This record gives sequence, C-alpha cells and structure tokens, in this order.
Amino acid sequence: MVKIRDLLIDIKGFTKKYENLEASKGSVTMITGENGCGKTILLNSICGHVGLKEGMILLNNMESSNEAWKEFTGCFLGKDFLIPYITSREYFELNLLIANKINSENKVLIDKYSKILFFNDFKKKIKHLSLGNQKKVGIISTLITNPDLIIWDEPFANLDKKTTISLNELLIELSNSGKTILYTNHPNEETYYSQIYKI
Repeated sequence: MVKIRDLLIDIKGFTKKYENLEASKGSVTMITGENGCGKTILLNSICGHVGLKEGMILLNNMESSNEAWKEFTGCFLGKDFLIPYITSREYFELNLLIANKINSENKVLIDKYSKILFFNDFKKKIKHLSLGNQKKVGIISTLITNPDLIIWDEPFANLDKKTTISLNELLIELSNSGKTILYTNHPNEETYYSQIYKI
C-alpha cells in the first residue's frame, strides 16, 4: 500500500535521508523519533505537500505526485488543516462533499466515529473547540469517507485517557478491516502498532 524508496528531502534548510519503508494492507505503522527529526515533514511528503529531492513514494503503486491517491486516503496533519469559522458538522459534510461521498452510509459514519471518540460538539465552531476536540474533528473527518489508507500526525496528542484507549481500540478494528494506517507518535508513548518506523 505504501512504499518509500531512497527518499531524500531538502526543504528550507532541512535535509533528511529517510530509510526505506513498506507498509502493507492492514498494517499500522507508528512513525517515531525525537522532536525535529522530520516526522511531520515525512507525512507532508507522503501527502504531496512537500517535494522530493531524490527517491520515490508510492501509494497503492502510484507516485505521491499523482493526486489520484486522494480518492482512497484520509489524511489529517494538524489543526491548520481545519476550517475554524464553521461548525464541526459543517466540516464533516464539507469533507464528504469534496470526496463526492455524501450519502446516508457515510453520514452514519459521522455518528459512529464521533461516538467512539466521545465527541458531541457538532454545533460549535471549530475555533471554539478545545485542542483535544479539534484533534477529534480531524481524526473523524479522515474516517467518514471510509478510506483504505489513513495518515495522522500525532493523533494521540491532547486526548484524554478515555479517548486514547478508545482510539487504540479503533486502530485495531481498522487494521482488522484491512485499513492501512501511518501515524506519528513520540517514542515513550504506548499505542497500538504492527511495525515501528524510527526516524
């Protein structure tokens, strides 16, 4: 599902050579490393936001520069990708509209994943939500289109213990259903994964 080969990134004074990675269907890859090591930049490269100096990234055998990967990928890289002046419900529905997946089945997923992550502030504008609830909105928005590939930057940050446990259980459920997941995390945090990619 995801392959990284001979990757070199050089952007704004940051230069990094990344080890090769292969994440197969149904795998959960935890990308870990110290602050500033290039975890978020790697995810931005996978999602096509940062160009590659050398090497390649393949998503389902397509290069990341081919935007067709967006059709099967749910990606949340931080609160800067949220729209602060609309409500969470409006944001969810906008994501479904952009993905051309507004239907009753996908709308049911809004309620399903909101319940799993203990989120119910649908009428508040996103800018008025706590950091933890903003993180929940981002995570939920990636799941409601039912993607095959899920990419999250530090999904466990700012979550309370109850939600952390539930998200861990959700990772297992998604993996068992064949979803491929890549997420970043700090090395001292115990969360579910099937393989570690250390930077």
